[in-house]
Amino acid sequence: MSIEAWLTGGVICACFALLIFTTMSADIVLLAGLTMLLLFGVLTPEAARSGLASDGMVTVGGLVVVSAAFRDKSALTWL
Repeated sequence: MSIEAWLTGGVICACFALLIFTTMSADIVLLAGLTMLLLFGVLTPEAARSGLASDGMVTVGGLVVVSAAFRDKSALTWL
């Protein structure tokens, strides 16, 4: 196997371990895994963005992040 395959397997195993054994949120763990693959040169930025098929999907994802931030900071209670 190539070094890229070993790095990818290691990042996937690390992500699974963090998701199972810690209380870290899934979005942070998976974004960190994606960042590691980008930093190691396994993925190109174009390949990393190819999972987002349309601009609408990016917009929905952004709104989910913003709504989670509002919920965590209890900003919705005074609205």
